[in-house]
Amino acid sequence: SAPTELRLCTDAIIVLTQGQRMGPTKEEWLPNGSRCRVVGFVELPRRVFDHRHPDFDSECHGAAERQFLLRHGGVLPRIEALDGKPTSGSGHVLYPAVFGDERRPTPSGAAGLVQLPARLGWALTAHRSQGTS
Repeated sequence: SAPTELRLCTDAIIVLTQGQRMGPTKEEWLPNGSRCRVVGFVELPRRVFDHRHPDFDSECHGAAERQFLLRHGGVLPRIEALDGKPTSGSGHVLYPAVFGDERRPTPSGAAGLVQLPARLGWALTAHRSQGTS
């Protein structure tokens, strides 16, 4: 079975499990099943996810995403596609995705699943990645 926690390092190969709009203006589209390489990591400013920060901005991310970012210290992977498409600069930041509705908790109290839309891709094809989110 697949691990429940994804641990990434620089040069790790991943496969996206959900299509992603990337870039500063979301102009680049990476479809579900795209193979990518982690080129580094970026640390987001604490004010965008930590409600205890004096300059906290609650408009940047939803509550579930902020919780994810707080658990991971605001560190997100920077990725580039392996299909030969040139990326601007040194790749794009892969943000977490919310699966389900974070505004309507289930009877158990869960309010949507937040995770990076990626799986380790060293032995995963685009076809096999379908349905892994």
